[in-house]
Amino acid sequence: MTEAVADNWIAGNKGDGVVRPVEDLQARMLADLYERHYEPIFRYCVHRLFDRTVAEDVVGAVFLDAARSIRNFRGHEEDEYRRWLYAIATNHIATNIRTTLRRRVLLQQAAEAGRLGPTQVPAPTDGPDWPSVWRAIQTLGRDEQTILTLRFFENLDFAAISAIVGKRESALRTMLCRSLKKIRNQLKPVLDGDR
Repeated sequence: MTEAVADNWIAGNKGDGVVRPVEDLQARMLADLYERHYEPIFRYCVHRLFDRTVAEDVVGAVFLDAARSIRNFRGHEEDEYRRWLYAIATNHIATNIRTTLRRRVLLQQAAEAGRLGPTQVPAPTDGPDWPSVWRAIQTLGRDEQTILTLRFFENLDFAAISAIVGKRESALRTMLCRSLKKIRNQLKPVLDGDR
């Protein structure tokens, strides 16, 4: 979005209920933002919350917040919008996790059932024991899970993750390395049992 368009967009919203071309532009811009970013934000929410229904609710809240606060957003690049939406989603996910005990039950059910969300579950001989992997991931802290999800499920680079979670890239690399070591240690008995 160019700065001139953003300024006109802000100036056109007078709150008197009269539809102006600038407000129409605002609606089109928000619709375009939604179209381009709904799927990755939804996928991220599913990976973090392990429940499609809860993820749909969170994604709805993410885009409502984006609509409310887009006037204050000063980014101009596509990447800046994407990182901004991931940051909003990360905050909503954290709020959801804090306010509900249901998450632990859902994670346990997902691990026991072998459900991994929107992706297909590999056959037992095709890879790792996914329920064990998900149980190991759920033992990590909230920030560790967020970084792990953004890096390996969303394939974001450390610069993007840094902008989303507000931590230095070097700190993210260290946290990720320690998280992977924790998971590896927890999975060691499972992996040793397969040999």
